[in-house]
Amino acid sequence: MFSRFLTFLGVRAEDHHLVRPALLRSLAITLIALVAAEIMTWLFYFGAPWQEMANVLRITGIITPTVAVPLIFYLSWQRIKLNKLSVQLARLASTDELSGLLNRTSFIEAMSDRIMHPTTPDGRGAFLYIDADHFKKLNDDFGHAAGDEAISFIGKVINQNIRETDLAGRLGGEEFGVYLSGGNSSLARSISENIRQDITHLKFDNQKHRYTLTVSIGIATHRAGEMPSEFMKVADKNLYLAKSNGRNCIAA
Repeated sequence: MFSRFLTFLGVRAEDHHLVRPALLRSLAITLIALVAAEIMTWLFYFGAPWQEMANVLRITGIITPTVAVPLIFYLSWQRIKLNKLSVQLARLASTDELSGLLNRTSFIEAMSDRIMHPTTPDGRGAFLYIDADHFKKLNDDFGHAAGDEAISFIGKVINQNIRETDLAGRLGGEEFGVYLSGGNSSLARSISENIRQDITHLKFDNQKHRYTLTVSIGIATHRAGEMPSEFMKVADKNLYLAKSNGRNCIAA
């Protein structure tokens, strides 16, 4: 019944759990306001005939909740909407729009925080440095729309292959980073290989050119407390090694 009432008011089903506290709060404030209004009315008309006093108190009891409930509920709902908007803006500010992953700054900050507050007792982790192969050729042969599609596809593939506790971000251009909380070399290789294979499913073809999207991946693991700049350099060297080995491969 309550949910139907909220739906009737135009509140979306997924927001019902947010609105219930607001409505209860408005009812509580209304009750306090009603008691206060009745007391003030009684004091103001103190000494008046009982019938007149009763009529005034009755009118006060009707007017107060009639005005207060909608007003307080409206203000509470507007506050909820502002809070949701604030969360959405914060998410947009930290997310790369094209890939759907964290942007470089947010990714490195989140990774640093994860290292300072590890999710595993040993505090270890693994980092994947992912770079799209021959990306300039894709843009030159098929246009920047194809390049945007490739970036978006890489972001989706990465998200599908990592765990909820892991982090993923676009570091810039066609470069991506993945941080595996508590990850070791074996897990890093397994996830990297899944990402590498899945990305090859995206292909572009026209009368002159053919292009299969591939990535090269450099892997680095780290000890407890090791700074991101240190193991990212190792991953970058391994990424260069993967490129030197013919691309579309993994190096650790």
